[in-house]
Amino acid sequence: MNLGNPIKQGKVCDVYAGNYFLMERTDRFSVDDANLPGTIQYKGLILNQISKKWMEMTSHIVKNHLLATDAKTLLILGAKPDQIGRVVATEKCIPIPFEIIWRRYYIEKSGSWKSYKENGTICGINLPPGLKNSQELPIPIFTPSTKEDNGGHDVNISFAEMKVRMRKFIRDLYSESIFSPSSGNYINCVRCEKAPTSEDDCDKVADTLSEQIVRISGGLYDFAYNYAYKKGIILADTKLEFGLDSNFELTLIDEAFTPDSSRFWSVKDYEVGVDQKSMDKQYLRDYVHNVLNWHGLQDGPAPVVPGGVKRAVSQIYCDIFEQLFGASIDELTENLLYEWHVAQMELGILS
Repeated sequence: MNLGNPIKQGKVCDVYAGNYFLMERTDRFSVDDANLPGTIQYKGLILNQISKKWMEMTSHIVKNHLLATDAKTLLILGAKPDQIGRVVATEKCIPIPFEIIWRRYYIEKSGSWKSYKENGTICGINLPPGLKNSQELPIPIFTPSTKEDNGGHDVNISFAEMKVRMRKFIRDLYSESIFSPSSGNYINCVRCEKAPTSEDDCDKVADTLSEQIVRISGGLYDFAYNYAYKKGIILADTKLEFGLDSNFELTLIDEAFTPDSSRFWSVKDYEVGVDQKSMDKQYLRDYVHNVLNWHGLQDGPAPVVPGGVKRAVSQIYCDIFEQLFGASIDELTENLLYEWHVAQMELGILS
């Protein structure tokens, strides 16, 4: 089976489509919603393998979009041998149009915290005055944002605003006859007994779905935080994405708890009042912002990142994988090479 060219090319991920999606994590990299020239070695591999492991570990909390991750099935479905370790087959889902973000620490320099500096709130949540940089919050907080696919910046919103927007999202699906009784589709994730037959039904579904997302994403963050802490890592904040599958069941999609979507700090080096040493993409952002003085395409063409910096980013990604899951990059690649070689032999791709 030849999937041909990707139907969607994101900043990092390419998506090929048949009766399913084949998602390939590439070594491309971006800052401030724009790709920078070149690639970072192992980046796609690490992002894919970290996300795969987290989704497998949290499948008892929520369904995820993974259909196949083993080499033989992926090759049968159309994966290419050179996509080793960077590709998974997933269900087609309708993406829910929000970034689902949980935060446990105050990040003084983060633009997401601008409203706290102005009025002591973030996403409509009141927080204690005088928080210090990197200080742990009284409780983890849910801070959703819009998901802008047109090049604009995501915008923080309150949970109340998310529910309003969720109602529109569900109504729009209803208006497209997605929920028509003849389709046989039901909102199983919120245990509806029938497909919605009015906008009022849609609003009830949207409200229940919003509440379910908060509960389930909070459970995911709590699980990952506790697991990572035992490995010597603080998961300071994270971003998740959800969709609805063909049965309209809530499904974890895209990636989970990766150094692209999360902020990782060292437990042993943690200190309140100062910036923490980056164990994630923040190292790259800081270099591009502070050394190259570039904050997006409004500052001109994307700059070239020196090879030494890219190698340092690669090492950060490899190190976080090893600390979380106990395998070095050499062990990971050796195991994957063996698995894919055996699969190719069995399928007659290699003689």
